[in-house]
Amino acid sequence: MFLKKIIKDNKTDLPTGKTDKKYIYYRLCESIRIGDKTRHHILLNLGDLTDLDEAERKLLANRIEELYQGQVTFFVDIP
Repeated sequence: MFLKKIIKDNKTDLPTGKTDKKYIYYRLCESIRIGDKTRHHILLNLGDLTDLDEAERKLLANRIEELYQGQVTFFVDIP
Protein backbone atom coordinates (compact mmCIF):
# COMPACT_ATOMS: atom_id res chain seq x y z
CA MET A 1 0.00 0.00 0.00
CA PHE A 2 1.09 3.52 -0.64
CA LEU A 3 -0.13 7.10 -0.52
CA LYS A 4 -0.88 8.64 -3.89
CA LYS A 5 -0.63 12.41 -4.17
CA ILE A 6 -3.42 13.98 -6.25
CA ILE A 7 -3.17 17.55 -7.55
CA LYS A 8 -6.46 19.07 -8.64
CA ASP A 9 -6.56 22.34 -10.57
CA ASN A 10 -9.42 24.79 -10.18
CA LYS A 11 -9.32 26.82 -13.38
CA THR A 12 -11.67 29.73 -13.87
CA ASP A 13 -11.68 31.71 -17.08
CA LEU A 14 -14.08 34.47 -16.17
CA PRO A 15 -13.72 37.84 -17.87
CA THR A 16 -13.45 39.49 -14.45
CA GLY A 17 -10.49 37.45 -13.26
CA LYS A 18 -8.54 34.25 -13.58
CA THR A 19 -7.94 31.94 -10.65
CA ASP A 20 -5.63 28.96 -10.92
CA LYS A 21 -5.79 27.44 -7.47
CA LYS A 22 -4.34 23.99 -6.87
CA TYR A 23 -5.63 21.56 -4.28
CA ILE A 24 -3.49 18.68 -3.03
CA TYR A 25 -4.98 15.62 -1.39
CA TYR A 26 -3.95 12.02 -0.79
CA ARG A 27 -5.38 8.58 -1.40
CA LEU A 28 -4.40 5.26 0.13
CA CYS A 29 -3.97 2.84 -2.78
CA GLU A 30 -2.79 -0.67 -3.40
CA SER A 31 -1.35 -2.12 -6.58
CA ILE A 32 -3.27 -4.97 -8.13
CA ARG A 33 -2.48 -6.96 -11.24
CA ILE A 34 -5.18 -7.54 -13.84
CA GLY A 35 -3.85 -9.85 -16.50
CA ASP A 36 -0.45 -8.43 -17.40
CA LYS A 37 -1.26 -4.84 -16.35
CA THR A 38 -0.84 -3.15 -12.98
CA ARG A 39 -3.65 -0.96 -11.67
CA HIS A 40 -4.14 1.19 -8.58
CA HIS A 41 -7.07 0.28 -6.34
CA ILE A 42 -8.22 3.13 -4.10
CA LEU A 43 -8.84 1.98 -0.54
CA LEU A 44 -9.37 5.28 1.23
CA ASN A 45 -9.51 8.99 0.38
CA LEU A 46 -7.50 10.72 3.09
CA GLY A 47 -7.94 14.33 2.07
CA ASP A 48 -5.50 17.14 2.78
CA LEU A 49 -2.41 15.93 4.62
CA THR A 50 -0.14 18.89 3.93
CA ASP A 51 0.29 19.46 7.69
CA LEU A 52 2.22 16.16 7.87
CA ASP A 53 5.72 15.76 6.52
CA GLU A 54 6.75 12.83 4.29
CA ALA A 55 7.89 10.62 7.19
CA GLU A 56 4.62 11.15 9.11
CA ARG A 57 2.57 10.34 6.00
CA LYS A 58 4.54 7.10 5.60
CA LEU A 59 3.88 6.18 9.26
CA LEU A 60 0.18 6.90 8.74
CA ALA A 61 0.04 4.67 5.65
CA ASN A 62 1.85 1.85 7.47
CA ARG A 63 -0.48 2.08 10.46
CA ILE A 64 -3.61 2.05 8.29
CA GLU A 65 -2.20 -0.98 6.44
CA GLU A 66 -1.67 -2.79 9.77
CA LEU A 67 -5.25 -2.07 10.81
CA TYR A 68 -6.59 -3.07 7.38
CA GLN A 69 -4.79 -6.41 7.49
CA GLY A 70 -5.81 -7.07 11.10
CA GLN A 71 -2.29 -7.01 12.51
CA VAL A 72 -1.93 -6.35 16.22
CA THR A 73 0.82 -3.97 17.30
CA PHE A 74 1.51 -3.78 21.01
CA PHE A 75 4.01 -0.92 20.97
CA VAL A 76 2.71 1.93 18.87
CA ASP A 77 4.87 5.06 18.91
CA ILE A 78 3.10 7.30 16.43
CA PRO A 79 2.88 11.05 17.03
